[in-house]
Amino acid sequence: MLDSYDPERREILFRTRDEALDNLKRLLRGFSMLKESASVIEGGGAAADEIAAKVAEALAEDSAPQWESDGTVLDMRYTSSSIVARDDREAPAYDRHRYTPHAAPGHRAPMTWLTPDKALYDLFGLDFTLLCLSASAEAITMRDALAAALAKRGVPTTSLDLPIDGLRQLYDADLVLIRPDFQIAWRSGCQPSTPDRIVDLVCGYLQKEEVSER
Repeated sequence: MLDSYDPERREILFRTRDEALDNLKRLLRGFSMLKESASVIEGGGAAADEIAAKVAEALAEDSAPQWESDGTVLDMRYTSSSIVARDDREAPAYDRHRYTPHAAPGHRAPMTWLTPDKALYDLFGLDFTLLCLSASAEAITMRDALAAALAKRGVPTTSLDLPIDGLRQLYDADLVLIRPDFQIAWRSGCQPSTPDRIVDLVCGYLQKEEVSER
């Protein structure tokens, strides 16, 4: 599993670095404009007020990306990781300014409030969390089989049964396996689909390209 750490985070690191450099260039451009206009602005008068307004507008526009950065902060996509399942469902396009929750493997588990004072994240365990979002017999059978496979491998897991319609729609799956870092490792409908192979994959014993079930 340690071998996955660098590949998972390297792409995010480069993305964040590039966005930070872009923010710096914007700020430097604004500061240069302010420096060039300072003497006129300090002189006062209608012309100074007009220039000051233009500089203020430019500074606000150039600094906005570093404050409107929900995508940068929350949209951590580890989809090329060797220890998350393969999911062919289309993901929303990355937007550095906005975060769109998406419950595919390799993405952050979507957060929601179950009650005004209880967050879903508060229920996740310290290790893996197996989220069951359906009360169907098929989902319960798979939950038990996957929990047994995780236990056989010695993987500490918290099981949560939350058959709530809105939550099922948010995660678009009956079962979801969530890592300690709140990234999704697997969800039903993905490959692999058998308990032992799911655990082998998320624990690093099975490389994603080896998964052949259809």
